[in-house]
Amino acid sequence: MFGCYPKEMAGNQEEIHNILVALLSGDEKEIYKVLYEKKEIDDKTPKLRTEDEKKMLKSLSNKMRKFPKDLIDGIQKKFPFLQRTPKTAEQRKEQNKECHRQKRAAESEIEKERRLKKRKEHEHEKRAAESEKEKEMRINKKKEYDGKRYTQSTELRAKKVQEVREKRFAESEIEKERRLTQDKEYHRQKRSTESDIEKEIRLTKDKSTKHKRYTQATQFRAKKI
Repeated sequence: MFGCYPKEMAGNQEEIHNILVALLSGDEKEIYKVLYEKKEIDDKTPKLRTEDEKKMLKSLSNKMRKFPKDLIDGIQKKFPFLQRTPKTAEQRKEQNKECHRQKRAAESEIEKERRLKKRKEHEHEKRAAESEKEKEMRINKKKEYDGKRYTQSTELRAKKVQEVREKRFAESEIEKERRLTQDKEYHRQKRSTESDIEKEIRLTKDKSTKHKRYTQATQFRAKKI
């Protein structure tokens, strides 16, 4: 009747739901409608609600006060999906991350600079107040975390390299030729659009990489001798 049935319902469940809604009295139908609209906003994290949604939620909460509690409880028992959906710790964490992402995406350069400066000052004050034991624990924890990240990234790179090798080993001469042509065309287009500064950065980086590879190869050959 209100277009307010759960989307995941099967056809026969939807029909039963519509019959139950049709059998509700005037007040019950009003409570049903208010509970449904309220639930849609309630299921959102408070920080992700718009100003209009916050005003609407306040208005709906005020509407609910004029109905007897036993009548509201009866509707919620009859239609359990109208009750607020409990969130898992993982869902709350994801919603919190999304809230911070939206907040930071909307901030200006000045606000961003102010936030980073404030965080830096906070970290400085926190570390200045810590004891030698706390400092040692923090450094050890960071070392452990960095070591874990390095191991994971190394394993991931090795896995990707192996996958690429296997894929290229299995490709035909035509596929290989097509891949090399596409790669060459991509780099040509990319370099044709780069600025003088970008070109200089690329050449410097290439020079540094070649020097590093040459040094490593020389050291490796020296060890073998």
